[in-house]
Amino acid sequence: MNRREITRNSIKIDQAFARIDANTAAIDGNRQRISDIEEGLAAVAALPDMFLDHDDTIAASGGVGIYGDQVGFGATLADKRK
Repeated sequence: MNRREITRNSIKIDQAFARIDANTAAIDGNRQRISDIEEGLAAVAALPDMFLDHDDTIAASGGVGIYGDQVGFGATLADKRK
């Protein structure tokens, strides 16, 4: 009787460790995806507002954005020359 219970519990423990390993891998994957998203948000935050006055034909603008521990750089160029 005890031997069967021990065997059954041993199997359950092994299954629990397998699930822990799977969850650890999922958490690591989520960390990478979050880092990728932060990189994208930093880049978006770096995009500067563009303003081109009606008398101007060309304008350039640049910016730096920080999100979390990520830094992004952005630039825009407007040209309405004919």
